[in-house]
Amino acid sequence: MIEQEESKIVILTEFLEQKLRKEAELKFYLEEIRNLEEKVAILQKEIKLNNLIIECIRNEDGLVRERLVAASEAGKMLEHDKDTDE
Repeated sequence: MIEQEESKIVILTEFLEQKLRKEAELKFYLEEIRNLEEKVAILQKEIKLNNLIIECIRNEDGLVRERLVAASEAGKMLEHDKDTDE
């Protein structure tokens, strides 16, 4: 009977140790998940920022083209005015 109780204590001790190891492992992985979620959030913000910069550059490029075309047309008009004045 004493052996049976000692056996139960050993089994219970093993399960308690296993439970503690599993809780520690769970705590570790939950912390890893939090770290990864922070990294994901940072990356998402960086991607948004990059997309915004790309859009600004595209819009600016369009404005530059419009200004170049307008300047070119203005230059052609000046040349045309010179030709008609002569």
